[in-house]
Amino acid sequence: MNVNIIGSGTWGITFANILIKKKINVTVLHRNSSRSKKLVKTNFHPYLPSSLISSRINYTDKFTDLNLKDITVLAIPINNIYDFILKHDLSSTKLLLLSKGIESSKKMLISDMLISEFHYNINNIAILSGPNHAEEVIKENPTASIVASSNKSFRKLLQEKVSSSSFRLYTSDDIIGVQIGGAIKNVIAIASGMCEGLGLGDNAQATLVTRGLHEISELAKIYKFNLNTLYGLSGLGDLACTCYSKFSRNKKIGLLLAQNIDIQTSKKKIGMISEGVFTSKVLYDIIKKNKLNMPICIEVYKIIYKNVNIRQSIIGLMHRTLKDEK
Repeated sequence: MNVNIIGSGTWGITFANILIKKKINVTVLHRNSSRSKKLVKTNFHPYLPSSLISSRINYTDKFTDLNLKDITVLAIPINNIYDFILKHDLSSTKLLLLSKGIESSKKMLISDMLISEFHYNINNIAILSGPNHAEEVIKENPTASIVASSNKSFRKLLQEKVSSSSFRLYTSDDIIGVQIGGAIKNVIAIASGMCEGLGLGDNAQATLVTRGLHEISELAKIYKFNLNTLYGLSGLGDLACTCYSKFSRNKKIGLLLAQNIDIQTSKKKIGMISEGVFTSKVLYDIIKKNKLNMPICIEVYKIIYKNVNIRQSIIGLMHRTLKDEK
């Protein structure tokens, strides 16, 4: 089996490493940058400096070099996908999406965008999500994730081909629910970083994560998905990991914002894309349009884009009208 991976970020390269160890032929399409050239030459990723990448991975910076007969993995930032698909036809290949978020210009989940904007076949689309930081997966620490597709044979094939003694895949047919959990947890993780950065304690952080999961469930009012998915690996699992992990870029954004470092400087310090920053903006529009009850996500947006004081946001959240837990 041949697999193409679009993107040479930490997760794309780590996933390539997983597949190579399963004796699958892998070709990574990368940008012709100094960073990718160093990766190809040394087999070390600049953001995974202590982990040797397999020398058996094939690399190219030309889309025409890819074999599209089997499976293509999209592992590029969520807001680069639309432009990439405009320029490169992937309709003949089965697609596995690793990117998490909501596309900003179309305000759509990626599966919805592929189907409605580009008329891709839903049965050729799968989503992989879960608590899977590349920094731990590359070291073969035990990890479990979800692969979701409406095509049973496709998701079972991926489960069988990708699962190993250190990376275990479960399957689901809920492609929307899996994407919702993976997208919105990044926004909650920014808030989690703020809590930690301000030294608010374990109680506050646990409260935030719990109520954050409740806010994610609000999206069931406008998206059709199984609420039980949110209590699985792509929901609660990914949320907990992203909110607490030292590897979480979104949490790091929150930590820096809590130190009164502006968002542009924070992004530069991290160096890699934190999808929650973009997701918070498009999510705010969705919340307002559909009158959803997601106060934490609203405050994250206001802090990032309206320069609202973090402590004032917390006070506002704590002084909202009292009510039953539901």
